[in-house]
Amino acid sequence: MVNFAHSSSPELLRQGVALGKELTAEQARRAVVELNSGTIPARANSPVRIPKSDWHPPTPVEMRILSDASANSDVSRIEIIPPNSEVLSLSAAAFDRVTWSDSDKDLAAAVDGPSYTRLVAAMLQSARRLGKVLGDPLVRISAPDLTTVTMGQGMFIGLHVDEWFQGRHAPRGSRPNRMVFNLGREPRYFLFINIPVEAMMDHTPGPSGNHGTTIGQRFMESHPDYPVCRIRILPGEAYIAPTENLVHDASSAGTTQVDIAGHLLGQFTFAAMPESSSARGQ
Repeated sequence: MVNFAHSSSPELLRQGVALGKELTAEQARRAVVELNSGTIPARANSPVRIPKSDWHPPTPVEMRILSDASANSDVSRIEIIPPNSEVLSLSAAAFDRVTWSDSDKDLAAAVDGPSYTRLVAAMLQSARRLGKVLGDPLVRISAPDLTTVTMGQGMFIGLHVDEWFQGRHAPRGSRPNRMVFNLGREPRYFLFINIPVEAMMDHTPGPSGNHGTTIGQRFMESHPDYPVCRIRILPGEAYIAPTENLVHDASSAGTTQVDIAGHLLGQFTFAAMPESSSARGQ
């Protein structure tokens, strides 16, 4: 049971959603996992929250908490899929002429259609090795150097919780998860708070309700010093995460080129994950 009693600042990391074996092995090779000291409001008088920018490597104790193997449910883990050379080459060909300055009309013209079609097929093939894909892949293109990338109604929504399967899969821990490929030319980041939303619901003050983002925002407001974790995702890699039960977003912080991500929803299992790979480059 997670204890959410207030503690002295900085707030200590609790056991929650665990990092998978590939991430744990990579952390031993080089720093792909980092923590910060909490969240701040994105705008004045707004519930939207974003991570602080004071990123640092986790301590050995924090890394043990993040990689605790007792969180053994498929949707209670976050895992990295090693670089896929076919996805990497096809994405490079499909988006070679794409820049963030393109309008929607120009963007459609800039994408290489045949390469994009083959890219979608390659992403589907990779995803189907790990489980059942639900729906068609979605490719999102974002500006470089953003603290968080997800937008809703023309505004950045900050750290949030997905609701694609609301009412169809309950509880949140049994909902499908998400696979996201980095289709761009530079590393991007997956941001998350490692406490499941189901745990936040029981231990966060505020009115009753089951909307995940609202629960997450109340948690971040009452625990502003609770660390956010970020994972570096290299071009061609993908991550799997339980985004219906996790406060999260992606980030293109520090980049100079357009951010491109391929999203697939599904019921992906980790039993079929490949063995830890040393293919990650600098």
